[in-house]
Amino acid sequence: MRTEYFDKKSAGWDSNPIRAEMTRNIAAAIRQAVPLSETMSAIEFGCGTGLISRELLPHLKKIRAIDFSPGMIAKLQHRIEKSGLQNLTACCLDIFTEPPDEQVDLIFSGMVLHHIRDTAALLDALLLRLKPGGFIALADLDTEDGTFHGDFDGFLHHGFDRERLIQELRSRKCGKTAARTAHIVRKNDREYPVFLITAQKIA
Repeated sequence: MRTEYFDKKSAGWDSNPIRAEMTRNIAAAIRQAVPLSETMSAIEFGCGTGLISRELLPHLKKIRAIDFSPGMIAKLQHRIEKSGLQNLTACCLDIFTEPPDEQVDLIFSGMVLHHIRDTAALLDALLLRLKPGGFIALADLDTEDGTFHGDFDGFLHHGFDRERLIQELRSRKCGKTAARTAHIVRKNDREYPVFLITAQKIA
């Protein structure tokens, strides 16, 4: 993942109204699909400035928000300190080389998978950090023709096939898999569906 791009974008990340709407809809879809409770701990992978985490924070005990980008994490840390958020922690780390030392009840991400080269390795890394019985919730683009990002070359996948991703989770001993459309991005005179896939770790 190109951290320089996201470092540069971090200053104005929260002010994009299209991103804000998508964030709210992804968070709402997670709330509908996962039985959240104030006893649950969570990790957001690829948190950016923590937009989804901030939406879900009132419904959870604590969230550890992690990202590769120092700029994004610095922006989130400033927000945490300014708002006095006691149950949200921001961490800049590479989950492949510096995995968190805890297991949690929920792991979620929004629009991150298409930036990760080896998504199979990522699923393995995320599920290692998930407690048995815990939930994973992944939001990203449905398979598209490459027009979503235009000439930006910082992505590695043109979206994903929902059923294939569900099968990847089932092969890793996850059950109660489900998919829904969480949001539709409208750009380039096109509609790009954003899915939310959820599953529960059973072993």
